[in-house]
Amino acid sequence: MPCEVMSARLRRSCCPNSALVDGARSLVVDAPGLCHYVAVDDVWVRIQDEARGDAEEEPLLRKLYCDLVLAHPTLESALAAHLAAKLAVPVLVPHAAIHDLLLSAFSGDAGILRAVRADLRARELLVAENQDKQQIDSRSFSSRMVDDGHSRDWQKLQRSTA
Repeated sequence: MPCEVMSARLRRSCCPNSALVDGARSLVVDAPGLCHYVAVDDVWVRIQDEARGDAEEEPLLRKLYCDLVLAHPTLESALAAHLAAKLAVPVLVPHAAIHDLLLSAFSGDAGILRAVRADLRARELLVAENQDKQQIDSRSFSSRMVDDGHSRDWQKLQRSTA
């Protein structure tokens, strides 16, 4: 039976004596009466959530999102599959060999995936910062227009064409 992630309410009923932990962990039930906490990869969960949402909004891209993200249980698996597809040479070095090599490298050196996750978090912050900056730039542009009198010129032009 596959594990299911439970809500906080169900956590209390399954393991009433266990303390609820922060958002970095989640309670998993393997079988009735057997439960334990597992670490939740917040970066991978966010990527999967975005992929699911985009796949629902864009039916033409659904297969792409499924192949690249939703078909994989972990970030490691998705990244290994993506890189293997890019690096594979069918006759010389097959996809499966590169995929297995990458997975073993990822499991052998936790620093690789820490760096990947840090890069993904940094990129997310950079995108958010750029969106904020664009909003600020557009506001400052409109305020400069008002300060420079361009707004009055625009209003005169609208009146003369009406």
